[in-house]
Amino acid sequence: MKSDAGSPEDAAKDQRPREIFSLYLSRSGKGVEFTDPREAGRAFFHADPEERPIVIHAVDNTARTMARTEIHGQDASGANRYFKALPSSHAPDAAFREGFLEAVEQSLTERLGRVDWTAKDPTLAARLGTRLDDDLEAFAYREPGKAAALWAAYSEERPPGPVLGRAILKLAAEAVREQRSSELAQGEPGDIGHGMPALSVEVVTPPDNPRRKTAIYAGRDAQLIVTFGRDDEVTRPLADRLVADPGFRAAVALHIPDAHQTLGQGTFTDGEGSGGFLPDQVLAVTIAGKDGTRRVVAQFPDRNDLSTKLANVLTKSSLLNDFGREEEDMSSIAASYSRRIEKVSSSDDVRASPRSAQHGGFRDLES
Repeated sequence: MKSDAGSPEDAAKDQRPREIFSLYLSRSGKGVEFTDPREAGRAFFHADPEERPIVIHAVDNTARTMARTEIHGQDASGANRYFKALPSSHAPDAAFREGFLEAVEQSLTERLGRVDWTAKDPTLAARLGTRLDDDLEAFAYREPGKAAALWAAYSEERPPGPVLGRAILKLAAEAVREQRSSELAQGEPGDIGHGMPALSVEVVTPPDNPRRKTAIYAGRDAQLIVTFGRDDEVTRPLADRLVADPGFRAAVALHIPDAHQTLGQGTFTDGEGSGGFLPDQVLAVTIAGKDGTRRVVAQFPDRNDLSTKLANVLTKSSLLNDFGREEEDMSSIAASYSRRIEKVSSSDDVRASPRSAQHGGFRDLES
Protein backbone atom coordinates (compact mmCIF):
# COMPACT_ATOMS: atom_id res chain seq x y z
CA MET A 1 0.00 0.00 0.00
CA LYS A 2 1.40 3.41 -1.01
CA SER A 3 1.79 5.96 1.77
CA ASP A 4 0.28 9.41 1.25
CA ALA A 5 3.16 10.96 3.16
CA GLY A 6 5.69 9.67 0.66
CA SER A 7 8.97 7.87 1.27
CA PRO A 8 11.95 9.38 3.14
CA GLU A 9 13.77 9.50 -0.20
CA ASP A 10 11.00 11.62 -1.72
CA ALA A 11 11.11 13.96 1.26
CA ALA A 12 14.88 14.38 0.89
CA LYS A 13 14.50 15.16 -2.81
CA ASP A 14 11.90 17.82 -2.01
CA GLN A 15 14.35 19.53 0.38
CA ARG A 16 17.19 19.77 -2.15
CA PRO A 17 17.73 23.24 -3.62
CA ARG A 18 16.53 23.73 -7.18
CA GLU A 19 19.67 24.34 -9.26
CA ILE A 20 19.43 25.63 -12.83
CA PHE A 21 22.10 26.70 -15.37
CA SER A 22 20.64 29.11 -17.91
CA LEU A 23 22.45 29.95 -21.15
CA TYR A 24 21.37 33.32 -22.56
CA LEU A 25 22.28 34.78 -25.96
CA SER A 26 22.52 38.49 -25.23
CA ARG A 27 21.76 39.77 -28.74
CA SER A 28 18.91 37.52 -29.86
CA GLY A 29 17.48 37.11 -26.36
CA LYS A 30 17.21 33.33 -26.74
CA GLY A 31 17.93 31.01 -23.84
CA VAL A 32 18.00 27.40 -22.74
CA GLU A 33 18.13 25.82 -19.27
CA PHE A 34 20.20 22.90 -18.00
CA THR A 35 20.27 20.95 -14.77
CA ASP A 36 23.68 19.41 -15.52
CA PRO A 37 26.61 21.87 -15.26
CA ARG A 38 28.73 19.75 -17.62
CA GLU A 39 26.09 20.01 -20.36
CA ALA A 40 25.80 23.74 -19.69
CA GLY A 41 29.57 24.08 -20.17
CA ARG A 42 29.41 22.26 -23.49
CA ALA A 43 26.55 24.45 -24.67
CA PHE A 44 28.39 27.60 -23.60
CA PHE A 45 31.33 26.68 -25.83
CA HIS A 46 29.12 25.94 -28.83
CA ALA A 47 27.15 29.19 -28.45
CA ASP A 48 28.05 31.81 -31.09
CA PRO A 49 30.47 34.25 -29.41
CA GLU A 50 29.04 37.13 -31.43
CA GLU A 51 25.85 36.60 -29.44
CA ARG A 52 27.87 37.45 -26.29
CA PRO A 53 26.47 34.39 -24.43
CA ILE A 54 26.38 34.29 -20.64
CA VAL A 55 25.45 31.54 -18.18
CA ILE A 56 23.40 32.24 -15.06
CA HIS A 57 23.62 29.77 -12.18
CA ALA A 58 20.48 29.89 -10.04
CA VAL A 59 19.93 28.06 -6.76
CA ASP A 60 16.42 28.54 -5.37
CA ASN A 61 16.04 32.33 -5.08
CA THR A 62 19.72 33.30 -5.57
CA ALA A 63 21.61 33.67 -8.83
CA ARG A 64 25.03 34.62 -10.18
CA THR A 65 26.62 35.10 -13.59
CA MET A 66 28.98 32.12 -13.74
CA ALA A 67 30.37 32.53 -17.27
CA ARG A 68 30.46 35.38 -19.77
CA THR A 69 31.89 36.28 -23.16
CA GLU A 70 34.43 39.10 -23.27
CA ILE A 71 35.93 41.08 -26.14
CA HIS A 72 39.74 40.88 -26.16
CA GLY A 73 40.73 43.29 -28.92
CA GLN A 74 40.27 43.00 -32.68
CA ASP A 75 41.87 40.98 -35.48
CA ALA A 76 43.63 42.45 -38.52
CA SER A 77 40.30 43.12 -40.24
CA GLY A 78 38.91 44.98 -37.23
CA ALA A 79 36.54 42.18 -36.18
CA ASN A 80 36.17 41.51 -32.46
CA ARG A 81 38.17 38.70 -30.86
CA TYR A 82 36.13 36.93 -28.19
CA PHE A 83 37.18 35.12 -25.01
CA LYS A 84 34.82 33.00 -22.92
CA ALA A 85 35.61 33.43 -19.23
CA LEU A 86 35.02 30.35 -17.06
CA PRO A 87 34.07 30.15 -13.36
CA SER A 88 36.13 28.70 -10.53
CA SER A 89 34.46 29.73 -7.27
CA HIS A 90 31.48 27.42 -6.64
CA ALA A 91 30.93 23.67 -6.37
CA PRO A 92 29.49 23.04 -9.87
CA ASP A 93 32.14 25.14 -11.61
CA ALA A 94 34.61 22.27 -12.05
CA ALA A 95 32.03 20.17 -13.93
CA PHE A 96 31.09 23.22 -16.02
CA ARG A 97 34.75 23.75 -17.02
CA GLU A 98 35.18 20.06 -17.80
CA GLY A 99 32.20 20.11 -20.13
CA PHE A 100 33.44 23.28 -21.81
CA LEU A 101 36.97 21.94 -22.35
CA GLU A 102 35.71 18.58 -23.60
CA ALA A 103 33.66 20.42 -26.22
CA VAL A 104 36.63 22.62 -27.14
CA GLU A 105 38.94 19.64 -27.65
CA GLN A 106 36.39 17.72 -29.72
CA SER A 107 35.64 20.77 -31.87
CA LEU A 108 39.33 21.62 -32.42
CA THR A 109 40.08 18.03 -33.43
CA GLU A 110 37.31 18.14 -36.02
CA ARG A 111 38.24 21.57 -37.40
CA LEU A 112 41.99 20.94 -37.55
CA GLY A 113 41.21 17.79 -39.52
CA ARG A 114 39.50 19.94 -42.16
CA VAL A 115 42.39 22.40 -42.62
CA ASP A 116 44.31 22.11 -45.90
CA TRP A 117 47.80 21.67 -44.49
CA THR A 118 49.37 21.17 -47.94
CA ALA A 119 48.34 24.58 -49.29
CA LYS A 120 50.94 27.34 -49.48
CA ASP A 121 48.46 30.17 -50.05
CA PRO A 122 46.82 31.81 -48.30
CA THR A 123 48.83 32.09 -45.10
CA LEU A 124 48.39 29.62 -42.25
CA ALA A 125 46.58 32.26 -40.20
CA ALA A 126 44.13 32.84 -43.06
CA ARG A 127 43.56 29.11 -43.53
CA LEU A 128 42.81 28.68 -39.84
CA GLY A 129 40.62 31.76 -39.51
CA THR A 130 40.18 33.98 -36.49
CA ARG A 131 37.64 31.75 -34.73
CA LEU A 132 39.82 28.63 -34.87
CA ASP A 133 42.92 30.62 -33.88
CA ASP A 134 41.07 32.13 -30.90
CA ASP A 135 39.83 28.72 -29.75
CA LEU A 136 43.34 27.26 -30.04
CA GLU A 137 44.71 30.12 -27.93
CA ALA A 138 41.96 29.73 -25.32
CA PHE A 139 42.52 25.97 -25.13
CA ALA A 140 46.31 26.47 -24.82
CA TYR A 141 45.72 28.98 -22.03
CA ARG A 142 43.74 26.42 -20.02
CA GLU A 143 45.23 23.09 -21.21
CA PRO A 144 48.67 23.88 -22.68
CA GLY A 145 49.87 20.28 -22.84
CA LYS A 146 46.76 18.98 -24.60
CA ALA A 147 46.68 21.94 -26.99
CA ALA A 148 50.33 21.51 -27.96
CA ALA A 149 49.95 17.76 -28.52
CA LEU A 150 46.82 18.34 -30.59
CA TRP A 151 48.59 20.88 -32.83
CA ALA A 152 51.69 18.69 -33.16
CA ALA A 153 49.51 15.83 -34.42
CA TYR A 154 48.62 17.92 -37.47
CA SER A 155 51.37 20.39 -38.26
CA GLU A 156 55.07 21.19 -38.06
CA GLU A 157 54.37 24.88 -38.64
CA ARG A 158 54.53 27.53 -35.92
CA PRO A 159 50.96 28.46 -34.92
CA PRO A 160 49.87 32.09 -35.30
CA GLY A 161 48.99 32.56 -31.60
CA PRO A 162 51.66 33.22 -28.95
CA VAL A 163 50.04 31.18 -26.15
CA LEU A 164 49.89 28.01 -28.24
CA GLY A 165 53.36 28.77 -29.58
CA ARG A 166 54.83 28.75 -26.09
CA ALA A 167 52.92 25.59 -25.19
CA ILE A 168 54.42 23.86 -28.23
CA LEU A 169 57.92 24.94 -27.26
CA LYS A 170 57.33 23.53 -23.78
CA LEU A 171 56.17 20.23 -25.27
CA ALA A 172 59.29 20.14 -27.43
CA ALA A 173 61.48 21.00 -24.43
CA GLU A 174 59.97 18.14 -22.45
CA ALA A 175 60.62 15.74 -25.33
CA VAL A 176 64.24 16.87 -25.57
CA ARG A 177 64.75 16.61 -21.80
CA GLU A 178 63.24 13.12 -21.76
CA GLN A 179 65.60 12.09 -24.53
CA ARG A 180 68.59 13.57 -22.73
CA SER A 181 67.63 11.96 -19.42
CA SER A 182 67.38 8.61 -21.19
CA GLU A 183 70.82 9.12 -22.71
CA LEU A 184 72.32 9.94 -19.30
CA ALA A 185 70.61 6.94 -17.70
CA GLN A 186 72.15 4.72 -20.37
CA GLY A 187 75.60 6.17 -19.79
CA GLU A 188 75.62 8.33 -22.93
CA PRO A 189 77.14 11.80 -22.57
CA GLY A 190 74.19 13.91 -23.68
CA ASP A 191 74.67 17.69 -23.67
CA ILE A 192 73.04 19.04 -20.54
CA GLY A 193 75.85 18.35 -18.10
CA HIS A 194 75.43 17.21 -14.53
CA GLY A 195 74.00 19.12 -11.61
CA MET A 196 72.82 22.72 -11.75
CA PRO A 197 73.61 25.04 -14.66
CA ALA A 198 76.23 27.70 -14.06
CA LEU A 199 74.38 30.67 -12.54
CA SER A 200 76.56 33.64 -11.68
CA VAL A 201 76.24 37.23 -10.50
CA GLU A 202 77.08 40.03 -12.92
CA VAL A 203 76.72 43.80 -13.26
CA VAL A 204 74.43 44.57 -16.20
CA THR A 205 72.81 47.59 -17.83
CA PRO A 206 68.98 47.52 -17.77
CA PRO A 207 67.46 47.29 -21.28
CA ASP A 208 66.43 50.48 -23.07
CA ASN A 209 62.97 49.08 -23.84
CA PRO A 210 61.30 48.63 -20.43
CA ARG A 211 58.66 45.91 -20.21
CA ARG A 212 56.30 44.71 -17.51
CA LYS A 213 57.99 42.13 -15.27
CA THR A 214 56.98 39.90 -12.39
CA ALA A 215 58.57 41.34 -9.25
CA ILE A 216 58.96 40.69 -5.54
CA TYR A 217 58.51 43.55 -3.05
CA ALA A 218 58.99 43.83 0.72
CA GLY A 219 58.63 46.41 3.47
CA ARG A 220 55.92 48.90 4.36
CA ASP A 221 57.12 51.12 1.52
CA ALA A 222 56.98 48.22 -0.95
CA GLN A 223 60.69 48.18 -1.70
CA LEU A 224 61.53 46.47 -5.00
CA ILE A 225 63.59 43.33 -4.32
CA VAL A 226 64.03 41.47 -7.64
CA THR A 227 62.41 41.11 -11.10
CA PHE A 228 62.16 38.20 -13.55
CA GLY A 229 62.39 39.43 -17.13
CA ARG A 230 58.68 39.32 -18.01
CA ASP A 231 55.27 38.80 -16.42
CA ASP A 232 53.53 35.57 -17.42
CA GLU A 233 52.31 32.15 -16.33
CA VAL A 234 55.91 31.00 -15.75
CA THR A 235 57.40 33.91 -13.81
CA ARG A 236 54.44 34.50 -11.48
CA PRO A 237 54.52 30.99 -9.94
CA LEU A 238 58.31 31.30 -9.63
CA ALA A 239 57.89 34.49 -7.60
CA ASP A 240 55.24 32.83 -5.42
CA ARG A 241 57.54 29.91 -4.65
CA LEU A 242 60.46 32.20 -3.83
CA VAL A 243 58.27 34.29 -1.52
CA ALA A 244 57.40 31.08 0.33
CA ASP A 245 60.99 29.80 0.39
CA PRO A 246 62.44 29.99 3.97
CA GLY A 247 65.99 30.71 2.80
CA PHE A 248 64.94 33.57 0.56
CA ARG A 249 62.67 35.05 3.22
CA ALA A 250 65.43 34.89 5.82
CA ALA A 251 67.89 36.65 3.51
CA VAL A 252 65.47 39.50 2.86
CA ALA A 253 64.57 39.76 6.56
CA LEU A 254 68.22 40.44 7.44
CA HIS A 255 67.88 43.81 5.69
CA ILE A 256 64.13 44.51 5.90
CA PRO A 257 62.86 43.75 9.44
CA ASP A 258 59.18 43.37 8.54
CA ALA A 259 59.86 41.23 5.46
CA HIS A 260 58.10 38.18 6.88
CA GLN A 261 54.84 40.17 7.00
CA THR A 262 55.25 42.24 3.83
CA LEU A 263 57.10 40.04 1.31
CA GLY A 264 54.94 39.50 -1.74
CA GLN A 265 54.58 39.37 -5.51
CA GLY A 266 53.75 42.25 -7.84
CA THR A 267 54.80 43.72 -11.16
CA PHE A 268 57.37 46.32 -12.18
CA THR A 269 57.99 48.40 -15.29
CA ASP A 270 61.15 50.53 -15.34
CA GLY A 271 60.28 54.24 -15.42
CA GLU A 272 56.66 53.87 -14.30
CA GLY A 273 55.44 55.28 -10.99
CA SER A 274 57.23 57.56 -8.58
CA GLY A 275 60.44 55.52 -8.38
CA GLY A 276 61.85 56.77 -11.68
CA PHE A 277 64.24 54.71 -13.75
CA LEU A 278 66.69 52.10 -12.49
CA PRO A 279 70.38 53.00 -12.24
CA ASP A 280 72.60 52.56 -15.31
CA GLN A 281 74.16 49.49 -13.71
CA VAL A 282 72.46 46.87 -11.55
CA LEU A 283 73.16 43.34 -10.35
CA ALA A 284 71.72 40.32 -12.16
CA VAL A 285 71.85 36.55 -11.92
CA THR A 286 72.74 35.12 -15.34
CA ILE A 287 73.00 31.68 -16.93
CA ALA A 288 75.48 30.55 -19.58
CA GLY A 289 73.88 29.76 -22.94
CA LYS A 290 75.00 27.13 -25.41
CA ASP A 291 76.04 29.88 -27.82
CA GLY A 292 78.47 31.31 -25.27
CA THR A 293 76.32 34.30 -24.31
CA ARG A 294 74.83 34.85 -20.86
CA ARG A 295 71.12 35.30 -20.30
CA VAL A 296 69.66 37.36 -17.43
CA VAL A 297 67.50 35.16 -15.20
CA ALA A 298 66.81 37.60 -12.35
CA GLN A 299 67.57 41.31 -12.09
CA PHE A 300 67.95 43.50 -8.99
CA PRO A 301 67.13 47.21 -8.68
CA ASP A 302 70.65 48.29 -7.66
CA ARG A 303 74.02 47.05 -6.39
CA ASN A 304 73.51 47.51 -2.63
CA ASP A 305 74.19 45.00 0.16
CA LEU A 306 70.70 43.46 -0.02
CA SER A 307 70.91 42.92 -3.78
CA THR A 308 74.39 41.43 -3.46
CA LYS A 309 73.28 39.08 -0.68
CA LEU A 310 70.15 37.95 -2.53
CA ALA A 311 72.01 37.49 -5.81
CA ASN A 312 74.41 35.10 -4.12
CA VAL A 313 71.52 33.29 -2.43
CA LEU A 314 69.65 32.85 -5.72
CA THR A 315 72.65 31.39 -7.55
CA LYS A 316 72.34 28.45 -5.13
CA SER A 317 68.53 28.28 -5.23
CA SER A 318 67.15 25.11 -6.83
CA LEU A 319 64.04 27.09 -7.79
CA LEU A 320 66.00 29.65 -9.80
CA ASN A 321 68.32 27.01 -11.22
CA ASP A 322 65.32 25.04 -12.49
CA PHE A 323 63.89 28.25 -13.95
CA GLY A 324 67.23 29.09 -15.59
CA ARG A 325 67.52 25.60 -17.04
CA GLU A 326 64.03 25.81 -18.53
CA GLU A 327 64.67 29.29 -19.91
CA GLU A 328 67.88 28.16 -21.61
CA ASP A 329 66.19 25.02 -22.98
CA MET A 330 63.31 27.11 -24.29
CA SER A 331 65.69 29.60 -25.89
CA SER A 332 67.72 26.87 -27.61
CA ILE A 333 64.61 25.02 -28.76
CA ALA A 334 62.99 28.23 -30.02
CA ALA A 335 66.09 28.97 -32.09
CA SER A 336 66.18 25.42 -33.44
CA TYR A 337 62.45 25.49 -34.12
CA SER A 338 62.79 28.80 -36.00
CA ARG A 339 65.51 27.27 -38.19
CA ARG A 340 63.28 24.23 -38.72
CA ILE A 341 60.37 26.44 -39.77
CA GLU A 342 62.59 28.38 -42.17
CA LYS A 343 63.70 25.08 -43.69
CA VAL A 344 60.08 23.93 -44.00
CA SER A 345 58.96 27.25 -45.49
CA SER A 346 61.75 27.31 -48.10
CA SER A 347 61.25 23.71 -49.23
CA ASP A 348 59.17 23.22 -52.39
CA ASP A 349 58.21 19.62 -51.73
CA VAL A 350 57.64 19.62 -47.98
CA ARG A 351 54.22 18.55 -46.73
CA ALA A 352 53.01 18.51 -43.13
CA SER A 353 51.93 15.06 -41.99
CA PRO A 354 48.59 14.99 -40.18
CA ARG A 355 48.44 12.77 -37.15
CA SER A 356 52.18 12.11 -37.07
CA ALA A 357 53.85 10.18 -34.28
CA GLN A 358 53.98 11.58 -30.76
CA HIS A 359 55.43 15.12 -30.68
CA GLY A 360 54.85 15.39 -34.44
CA GLY A 361 57.46 17.43 -36.25
CA PHE A 362 59.58 17.84 -33.13
CA ARG A 363 61.27 14.45 -33.51
CA ASP A 364 64.17 16.03 -35.42
CA LEU A 365 63.84 19.47 -33.88
CA GLU A 366 67.56 19.95 -33.43
CA SER A 367 68.63 18.51 -36.78
